[in-house]
Amino acid sequence: MPLTYIGIDPQTGDGESPTVWVDEEKQELVLQGWKPTPELEAECAGFEVPGHAVA
Repeated sequence: MPLTYIGIDPQTGDGESPTVWVDEEKQELVLQGWKPTPELEAECAGFEVPGHAVA
């Protein structure tokens, strides 16, 4: 089943991100965004991933 387009950041330029789609069959969100800064990446890495999730 194809992805369903949900929306894009209205402040986004032409051909940019972030954008969100949903896979109805798998009940999953697909997110496209900007590459994080090293600081944001380090902050995110500090969070523990729940045991039921896949990193």
